[in-house]
Amino acid sequence: MVALPTLTASIADFAQALRAAGVPAGPADIIAASQACTCIDVFARPQLRAALAATLVHKADHLAHFSAAFDAFWQAPAAPMAGPAPAAGLAQILPNAQPPEIAFAAAGTASGAQAHRHMDIAAMSASDIAQAKRAVAAITVAGRPRPLRRWQASTRAGRIDLTATWRAALREGGDITRFCTQTRRQRPAKLVVLCDISASMAGYAQVLLHFLHALVASRSDSQVFVFATSLTHVTRALHCRDAGQALAKLAPLIGDFAGGTRIADSLADFNRNWARRVLAERADVVLISDGLDRPDATADVGAGHNRLAVEMARLARNARQIIWLNPLLRYEKFEPRARSVATILAHVDVFRAGHSVASLQALAGLLGAKP
Repeated sequence: MVALPTLTASIADFAQALRAAGVPAGPADIIAASQACTCIDVFARPQLRAALAATLVHKADHLAHFSAAFDAFWQAPAAPMAGPAPAAGLAQILPNAQPPEIAFAAAGTASGAQAHRHMDIAAMSASDIAQAKRAVAAITVAGRPRPLRRWQASTRAGRIDLTATWRAALREGGDITRFCTQTRRQRPAKLVVLCDISASMAGYAQVLLHFLHALVASRSDSQVFVFATSLTHVTRALHCRDAGQALAKLAPLIGDFAGGTRIADSLADFNRNWARRVLAERADVVLISDGLDRPDATADVGAGHNRLAVEMARLARNARQIIWLNPLLRYEKFEPRARSVATILAHVDVFRAGHSVASLQALAGLLGAKP
């Protein structure tokens, strides 16, 4: 049986061919297509066509281009299509496993909706994923108020402003009839998100990317980075109003999607090239990752973890607080046994689960809460 990552790689090649044909198909669409293919008989060509069309095509105008690309791509290797070459023929790349049984939730009921909010995203069906995308698209992330050094006049209780009080008294004949007060000015704390899109996080990637799009839409001051083996700044692409178009813009930017994980290298890149610009005012930092660092096999493991500790300590010094969302916390008996997880955890202020729609909604509430 061919592993699922092989299927995902082939679908990624097909998505590249679609983009060359003018059909925007981004990383989130690739993951959706891969999951959809586990629920069908992939050797039945009509089912494969329908599954890929439902997940990779978002406009009716693109169906003709999709059909032509599908017929050219999903064929025997002897007749490859022009442009990006497919990985292999259909029978060589698709798994032989039977599709898993799917449990359909009670749609339209309060209990069904509540259960869906707490469902593990990585275990969702294609229809569940679509519902989760709509849910996270509606999330609004408010700014966490941050007191500044400067003060401003206030009508509420606060520090007495002697200068303003005396000026008010002079205007009223020299008698102090009331005390003027002032409070510190406040401004939302800036927000930086570092999101893991490596292979171990691929099951969560499409919903997380939609959440990041919603976050940028509601927080124009936020900065978003994704990483696997390297760090990529994706804020500008996510500023596109339409989520589908925004994620399509990400595709050519992310060359290591669903690849290996080099957290220490990615943090070093951020600390060296970006921290001074985006953490100048001690922003809140959200790290979304399972924390399973996988450096180069030829590298010294101990040195790699020491480097991870150094980079996390540097990040913690520059950040106002570090909030870590980890999908592994969905397990009740989770323990930070992996050395990289324990290394990161030593420098984290808030540690939360990040495996469900409810956990993303809780993060939005946490970021907007008053200190």
